Amino acid sequence: DSNLQKVNQAAASTKQVLEDLTALSKDLQDISGAAQDAIQAVKTILDTIAGHTDEINSIQKHLTNASSKLTEATEDLQEAIKDYQDGNTTEAISKLTDAVSALNEASGELNQALLELQKLMNDQDVKDALQNAVDALQKSADDIQKALQSLRKNLEQLGGDLSKVDLSFDTLGDGYREEGDRLYAAVGGISHQLERLGDNLSDMTS
Repeated sequence: DSNLQKVNQAAASTKQVLEDLTALSKDLQDISGAAQDAIQAVKTILDTIAGHTDEINSIQKHLTNASSKLTEATEDLQEAIKDYQDGNTTEAISKLTDAVSALNEASGELNQALLELQKLMNDQDVKDALQNAVDALQKSADDIQKALQSLRKNLEQLGGDLSKVDLSFDTLGDGYREEGDRLYAAVGGISHQLERLGDNLSDMTS
């Protein structure tokens, strides 16, 4: 009975994580939309600035990469939610980890662009042209970092909740064995995927 309770508790907890992820997915769409607007605004202004060709090309590249990874993260999170709703737990975990990884990369690209923009803005004329757009970009970068931390927390919570369950039982019938197998695969998947993220994730969230 105790282990059955744990299975039920884990199922309830993963349901809560799913609800949290669904809300976060909507937030991420808004955050991503604002960030894409901010990225485009900065890129448009950079196109009007004379000189500083190498610096501007580098910044543009980072902004383009950030934009691409933001789109990828948003789509991966939506797919993860759909997979989980369809009962494809391991695939959902894989997609969720892909979303974390893509968002992590987007954050890194934005931070690098901002660092290079600050150097470029040592030129007062450039600073005057870019300041408001860069401020908006910085806010988006901060929002993305918060979303990244929330996503990682949800992924780790999912792994922690499932790992508490003793999945070795075989006396509860085929239905519970099947659920146990599903949860076991999910735990293994989370452990593998969290390891896959490695130092990049911890660097961005520390």
